[in-house]
Amino acid sequence: LPHHRALIVGMQKAFLGLAGAIITRAGVAFFPSSEDKDKYLLFVAFISSVPALLSIPFLCETVPLPADDAYAMKKLHIAFGILGFLAISILVASLIQAFSSEEEDDHTLEYVVFGVGVGCIFILGGVLLFKSGPWRVYVQEDRTKPMEKSMGTMKAVSETDDDEDPVKKNPLTETTKLVEAEGEDGIPPGEALKTVDFWLLFVVLGVGTGGGLTVLNNASQMVTAKGKDSTEIDISVSLLYVFNSMGRIILALFSDKMNSMGISRLIIFSCTVLLHGCAHAILLGNGDMAYPGFCLAGLSYGGLQAVFPAAVSDLFGIKYFASNYMWMMFSPSIGSLGFSTLLASGIYEMHQNPPDENGDIECIGDDCFFVTHLVVALSCAAAFLIGLYLNMRQSKAKLARAAENRKSARLSAANIAAFETD
Repeated sequence: LPHHRALIVGMQKAFLGLAGAIITRAGVAFFPSSEDKDKYLLFVAFISSVPALLSIPFLCETVPLPADDAYAMKKLHIAFGILGFLAISILVASLIQAFSSEEEDDHTLEYVVFGVGVGCIFILGGVLLFKSGPWRVYVQEDRTKPMEKSMGTMKAVSETDDDEDPVKKNPLTETTKLVEAEGEDGIPPGEALKTVDFWLLFVVLGVGTGGGLTVLNNASQMVTAKGKDSTEIDISVSLLYVFNSMGRIILALFSDKMNSMGISRLIIFSCTVLLHGCAHAILLGNGDMAYPGFCLAGLSYGGLQAVFPAAVSDLFGIKYFASNYMWMMFSPSIGSLGFSTLLASGIYEMHQNPPDENGDIECIGDDCFFVTHLVVALSCAAAFLIGLYLNMRQSKAKLARAAENRKSARLSAANIAAFETD
């Protein structure tokens, strides 16, 4: 489904974000005591690895699908509905917990959210694995036959045309077609690494994801620094994960829609980085701004994760997408190292309080992360401008390629006319 690749990537990453929210809820419900940390780590290791191992026999390489494949679209819609239901359920549970006066020992909502999450996973697995059911339009074998017939018809027509029209066998024309096809395949990573565009996108991605990972890695410390208790920490983390998942869906849909209208995904990606900078600007405020700041930070960071893969494929092509994407993924690591590990941790340690009677070291006050939020916000603003410059470079390059193609077409037409005359 090539027209929905941003949405599909966003959905995959959204399930990853919601899994974090579900595991967090499970930890609060089943391991409430600080003495259960070892058990909680064992639980996370089990629930993360065992389902992955059980799913290995079901992994397979799929055949290319046409853009209007009804069978795949039906499953996509059902998976989207399950994902939306799960996200709304976690969000409603977080809001109920935030505005209710339930006791800290009451973990009913956590049990409900965990049960709903597990149930949705089993339902989704059934939809994807089994062909029978309300989502079944026609079976896999039936879908390949029209494609084979269509390809056979196209091949027959092509052979007939080649026999009837000797002009198509012009070596110059064939060479031109070959060069154009190779250009459409994409740019190899060795060549992509030599381009300015690669490193511009590398910087924009590093700033945006580095800022997002700073919030994810220091979420509890940020909430504690604003004077919130443990319950509000759990709510903030859940909101961060939920809006992270929602951002991957919303901005994936938005980018697909805007791209169909002629607006580049680089523009959407750059605006999402700027939106993440606004989230850090909101977090500069007092404790009352923690919830909206975390919601916007999660929304924008999730959007970055959804839009970025499609932007890479638009920029460097599809054939070498995996290799180019792998090289580009060094950028979040560098961004996290700079913003989260060095900057945020360094500022936090400069303002932390002396150890309390339990030996715990905390930092309370706006100074704990003020400089971090300010630097990230300004960096995102600069990355936004870099992204606009990158889009301008791409627009000029496309215009130049279009002019070159028109020139080549005119030369080819002239050569064909000369060939026919001879």
